[in-house]
Amino acid sequence: CPILLAGHLKKSYLIGSLHNFTEKGTLPWLEDKWPLSKLINHEFINYKKIFYERKVFFSANQFLKEKKFVLKTLPKDILLLEENFSIDNFGKKRYFSLEWLNINRDHFRDVYIKQRPDRAFTKSFLEECKNNNLQDFLLVSDLNEVKDTKELLVIGTYSSYLLELAAKKILCISISDKIKNPFDNPAHELVEINKINSLSKKDIVFNPLTAKTSSCLSDLININNQIVVSNACINHIIFKKYVVELLSKKMINGK
Repeated sequence: CPILLAGHLKKSYLIGSLHNFTEKGTLPWLEDKWPLSKLINHEFINYKKIFYERKVFFSANQFLKEKKFVLKTLPKDILLLEENFSIDNFGKKRYFSLEWLNINRDHFRDVYIKQRPDRAFTKSFLEECKNNNLQDFLLVSDLNEVKDTKELLVIGTYSSYLLELAAKKILCISISDKIKNPFDNPAHELVEINKINSLSKKDIVFNPLTAKTSSCLSDLININNQIVVSNACINHIIFKKYVVELLSKKMINGK
């Protein structure tokens, strides 16, 4: 806020940008409806702004094609991402991924917990694991510490890392009991690249999947499912690829 106000008073050309995927309502100052954003003249780089040239659409469609795969075996191991709690629609603090694992633990051989690089929530997350009777797990700081990522399922709720792993053809699920899953509720509207309707083609599964805490793994995926990256994944990866280029052009050329 101080930087925005200072820039406004100096009549500078102000430009902002998304960083990682953000759920609507999480960081209100990134959204168009933030009151101060309407008062201060500035430009904000979001998903729609990135798709300013034909080459970006071409890159997105190529990415979509390259990241399709067929699920030949069901995952044998599971990795939980260290995340902070979520607030559900009733105002209750929840760890959705841990609740889901409690129901589906018998499907997996080894359980891994991936720490954030900054260890921001490690203490509270591990305490919550204990509260959920999850004690037999391997704590890792890097994906390279996992034995076989080809047999791995990764779960979390809102982390952008889920989108990045989905882009590496690793099967991921975003678990949430909110009315809208975080990846279906972005702070800025996504550009629709993947226009496949999974309801009309039941063998297609979007990656990351979205699921409720009460769902069973066997109801979510099956052998020979076609795994296709979601629009959230496509937008996130393409945004990261082109945002610096666009910001540089804006700063050099101005409006």
